[in-house]
Order: sequence, then structure tokens, then C-alpha cells
Amino acid sequence: HFVAAAGALVNGGKYIMPTFLKVDRNEQIKLVNERVISPASSIKIRNLLREVVTTGAGRKGAVKYYDVGGKSGTAIQVTK
Repeated sequence: HFVAAAGALVNGGKYIMPTFLKVDRNEQIKLVNERVISPASSIKIRNLLREVVTTGAGRKGAVKYYDVGGKSGTAIQVTK
């Protein structure tokens, strides 16, 4: 489920069922092609994830010739 959700975040907001089988991309898109978030939100999220690798805590995750995004392990501590 996580892979499907992460894919929708960066695929223009469209859910496409993930598979490990070699499938023609056009056939895979036919399986489920439902918009779950707006394209504008997808672009913002993609840019934020990319920024973690280009300028943030995930710089060691950069891969030459590929656009890589990441999510750091940051958390907000609740104070009482």
C-alpha cells in the first residue's frame, strides 16, 4: 500500500497499481487509473521530496543521472 501511495504522490496524482511483473505500461495503466490528488499537489510533493536529496538531510541518497526524492526521519516532539 505504501508503494502505491508514494507512486500516486509523484505520478501526477494518479493511482496506478504497482506490480513486480513485467507488464506493458499501457496495460498497467488500464488496471487502475484514478486521480487521488491534484496534479498541482503532486508537483509540490515531488519538489519537496527532491529537495530533501538535493539540499537536505538526504544528500547521500543522490544518484548521478537520476532525479531522486527522499523523506527524512524528522519528527515533531510533543511538549507537555
